[in-house]
Amino acid sequence: MYLRLVPALLIAVAAACGDTGGGTATTEPPAPASTTTPVAPTTPVAPATTMTPTTTAPQPTCSAAGAEVEGAGDLTGLPGPVVETRAAIIDLALACDYDGLAELALAGEPFFSFSFGGGEDPAEFWREAEAAGDPALLRMVQVLNLSPGHLEEADIHVWPAVATVQFPTDADYDEVRSIYDEDAIALFQEFGGYIGYRAGIRADGDWLSFVAGD
Repeated sequence: MYLRLVPALLIAVAAACGDTGGGTATTEPPAPASTTTPVAPTTPVAPATTMTPTTTAPQPTCSAAGAEVEGAGDLTGLPGPVVETRAAIIDLALACDYDGLAELALAGEPFFSFSFGGGEDPAEFWREAEAAGDPALLRMVQVLNLSPGHLEEADIHVWPAVATVQFPTDADYDEVRSIYDEDAIALFQEFGGYIGYRAGIRADGDWLSFVAGD
């Protein structure tokens, strides 16, 4: 009986070891190590271009800058050179071109009246007046947009017309009421004549004066 059990045990051992066909057992090869897909190097991004801000030259300022003055008075019969000079003065004043005004003022006669207190440089005088709060260049534009008078003996055209009237009436001041308030008008009347800003241009176009006061 012992001999019969031996083959049975051998068969059981073989079955436990997986040897069903008498062949040699094979071992599965190990799975290859996982590989990581290489990442392409990133291209460096150029820094954003910095725009250098452009600087605009400051525009000159004065009381006449941007002024809009209606009308031009009655310019009928004015000589051509007077009309041209008047227009040039207005353009320069609106542009706040002090030096251009001074050049035009001193281009003709050696004497140009701009102050009763002396001085040789009208540009400097007007700059100081503007800095002190006197709207000299605006008055220049406003006066030249009123009607002129005429000094026949010297052939000089004067703005405003009331400046050529020896004994002005209240009605003579009507046109300058667009520039001066009633307190100023009362001061003129008390003085006996117009002493506000006035401009004179000779018939040949020579700019002779722009002055206020007595």
